[in-house]
Amino acid sequence: MATSLSSFNNSAKTKGAPTPEQAAAAFNELRQQQRLLASRISEVEMDMKEHDLVIEVLKGVDPNRKCYRMIGGILVERTVDVVLPGLATSRDKMKEYTDSLRGNLETKGKELVAFREKYNIKIRTDDPKDEKEEPSAKSGERQANILASV
Repeated sequence: MATSLSSFNNSAKTKGAPTPEQAAAAFNELRQQQRLLASRISEVEMDMKEHDLVIEVLKGVDPNRKCYRMIGGILVERTVDVVLPGLATSRDKMKEYTDSLRGNLETKGKELVAFREKYNIKIRTDDPKDEKEEPSAKSGERQANILASV
């Protein structure tokens, strides 16, 4: 995904200003990347909640009791005292991963805002109030209004 944005930036530098269609396509790609990050964060958070539930249940169980854990698609037999630390470690790694994804999401959001301001991209919504509001252009200033669908 990043390669097409870099090609967008390279073509914008060599040919001058990009066309509104190119800018809208690049903006939509940035938004898609942001959505993918948010989706991945949600998935990992759901896995973390599952880990928390299992950890809570196993804390009240005899440490020598047999339990089963899925590792790489294979169900293995272990004891609770072996599985519990592994689950806690996995949960901690997921927490670190979501923190890094949140940082990436924040960075992508800032990149989107900067891109939007640079190319004066307006988001098209179904709200008729937005259509009535027209930006006031200063005299002599060329303004490229780009509409991107939601």
